[in-house]
Amino acid sequence: IGGLALEDVKEFFKSFANQLKANFHMEIIYGENDHHKAEALFKSMGKSLKKASTINSSVLPSTKGVL
Repeated sequence: IGGLALEDVKEFFKSFANQLKANFHMEIIYGENDHHKAEALFKSMGKSLKKASTINSSVLPSTKGVL
């Protein structure tokens, strides 16, 4: 019934990162069920993207004087 085959999960993340021009460093440390491991990858990516795109203040950060 449609959906993404487990063997295509890695290819999805590679393509997604390439189109976004971003890097994702993802690793499944343990687990036995491939479905649950894939779910964990997608959930962690979603949470990371949400956190990265959240506006925390109206001040634009600067590296002036730091670099």
